[in-house]
Amino acid sequence: MAKLSRRSVMQGALAGAGTLAAARAAQAQQSGPVRIGFCTCLSGALEIIGRDILQGAQLATEYLNRNGGAGGRPIELVVRDTKSVPNESVAAVRELLSDGVKLIVGGLYGPEAFGQTPLVAEAGGIIVIQGTQAMSVTHEQFTRNMFRTSETSVESISGFAQLGVDKYADVTDWVFFSIDNGSNRQAYEVFQRSMTDHYAKIGKKINFIDPIWTKLGAGDFRNQISAIMASPAQGVYSLVYGADGITAYTQARALGLHNKIKVIFDSGNEIGFAKAMKRNIPPNMWVTTPWYNGLYTGNPVSDAIYKASVAKTGDALPQGWLQFGAAPIFALAKGVETAGGSTETERVITALESGVTFQTLKGPARFRKEDHQMVADLNYMKYEPITEEPGFKIGETVRYDGAKFIEPATPGKPYTF
Repeated sequence: MAKLSRRSVMQGALAGAGTLAAARAAQAQQSGPVRIGFCTCLSGALEIIGRDILQGAQLATEYLNRNGGAGGRPIELVVRDTKSVPNESVAAVRELLSDGVKLIVGGLYGPEAFGQTPLVAEAGGIIVIQGTQAMSVTHEQFTRNMFRTSETSVESISGFAQLGVDKYADVTDWVFFSIDNGSNRQAYEVFQRSMTDHYAKIGKKINFIDPIWTKLGAGDFRNQISAIMASPAQGVYSLVYGADGITAYTQARALGLHNKIKVIFDSGNEIGFAKAMKRNIPPNMWVTTPWYNGLYTGNPVSDAIYKASVAKTGDALPQGWLQFGAAPIFALAKGVETAGGSTETERVITALESGVTFQTLKGPARFRKEDHQMVADLNYMKYEPITEEPGFKIGETVRYDGAKFIEPATPGKPYTF
């Protein structure tokens, strides 16, 4: 009879333990709750945005769990605060990955996306980008482990350019006013080209005033506003958002900017901004919104989330940011469902690449296989100050087909016009 050494017994036990751990991990990918790590700004300069995004994710999770979850499995949100700081957003993702969470939502703004995506890809997970429009996310920095449910700068700004042609064809002197970061500098290039191309179609030429940059959290924007006042600008394209947006436009009103500028196109300030500004809101301000419920009355998902939001908050004007939180949850749930209830990374990626449609607050959407960019509607709305409460109303609204404005897919390569 062969003798077993202590070493061989230990090696066998360790091998068995490893096999058991692997089996348990595989079982966890097929059963139990679908754990989705949700990273967003719940404190800091972008808290005003992040908390509404989280609410959208929570409402979508509740809606799905009432209707079968993800492939028959309940969804569990694992929430982390990125504190509006890129380094903290990386730390949040590391923590989730170390806890075994491989389905992650993040990337509210460019620096977050750029820091989080490589970590998730290296760990073999999936990240759904919730907010940033930075072009490089789905172009030169594309990875197959990433999907994006927010529109790109080309889509959003091209939609604004079309809005300009449709409603403000006589405004041809424009200035770009923005928080200074890499993705917003990309947006400036897109702004120049999109406005030039759209206005050229109606025989108009745009005069671009030198862009005016500021820092996130600067607090004082009077020098920048004075520079706009001294320029010939009649139109402003703004990427100053969150608490900074409220401060900047409050200072702008005191300096008389509201009376000088004929139109403001804004890519960062949602209904929370209007609620804070009330009657002091610029009378000529259009914003792009991830979702405006008034454009989707009769859509069962939009109606359900709107009703749930009003019931929870008592606020009949929910933020469009709910879409930034809800869409990634709906997308990942559909991926798991299409993968037969599995959360195994390759199976979920393959499912989402297949062209399968998933619900969002703006109706059905899908990802392009080439670059994992979501294709959906674009929503725009105009704020109007009023004397009665709440001090403003939603005036005109426009809904464009995003497929008409989305740029060609060039995964792995910079986008060029």
